Amino acid sequence: MKSFTRDEQALDQDIQTEEMTRDELLMGEEDILAGVLAAVESKEKDFETLVIKRGDKVFFKFRISALGDDEVKNIREKNSIYKKVNGVRILEDFNDVRFRSEIIFKATIAEDRDKIWNNPKIKEQLHLLSPTDVIDKVLMAGEKDAIYDRVQKFSGFGKDEEMVETLKN
Repeated sequence: MKSFTRDEQALDQDIQTEEMTRDELLMGEEDILAGVLAAVESKEKDFETLVIKRGDKVFFKFRISALGDDEVKNIREKNSIYKKVNGVRILEDFNDVRFRSEIIFKATIAEDRDKIWNNPKIKEQLHLLSPTDVIDKVLMAGEKDAIYDRVQKFSGFGKDEEMVETLKN
């Protein structure tokens, strides 16, 4: 019978714990895969319905979906004006109003985008050229801010206390 020193016992326990953790991970791999695939599907299919209402009057509804990093980055770049100073590119101006309108347009699901923001009849009646012009004409500044905030939250940005707490744990 071999007697273990305290260090050998701790090492043996660490090895057993490591093997158990590895086995638990392998057993849970299918669950993890299913969860990851469900998260991707949810990201692609989930939407939120927004209602444009002033007072008691409902004007219209439309649906938004989450935006990805690349989409937001492209819209941000499109609305940024840079200048070069000593060979370094520096942000000179940023069109925040157009940025928010383009975020709203891009976050609106395609079917609703075509029915509302990109509707030829609406653009013709209002004498407008682009979908973002329709957004600027139809929505009040506060409505655009509220919609932008909803898109940000729906896309996983912002301070959602439940999400922050989950990520801490």
